Amino acid sequence: AAPKDRLAMSVSTFCFTCCIIASIIFLNYLPFAATYGFACIIMYFVVGLVFFLPVMVITTDLARQLPEGGIYMWVSEAFGRRFGLFAVYVQWLVSLTFQPAVLSYSATAVAYVLNPEI
Repeated sequence: AAPKDRLAMSVSTFCFTCCIIASIIFLNYLPFAATYGFACIIMYFVVGLVFFLPVMVITTDLARQLPEGGIYMWVSEAFGRRFGLFAVYVQWLVSLTFQPAVLSYSATAVAYVLNPEI
């Protein structure tokens, strides 16, 4: 019964939204965005409507149609196994390069805040 319970687990909407926002807006962009002031808030709202809303609708629709799969299953069903493998490979490659870069920048920023002499 344990493997079936693991498949039934899902990511909450709040967690999914936070992951997407964190991948788009990270620490080194905030000082640049702060120079625009109130216009930056309007830009975030427009980006939310233009980008995040369609992503949410598409992901929700695909998750309802194929609840047991992820990106590999979705792309494989639509375009074949070869493209499914390519989609997962690209996702892995982005995670391999992007996440360590964000983590190292965050650690450096926190270290600088704690001790600017470093």
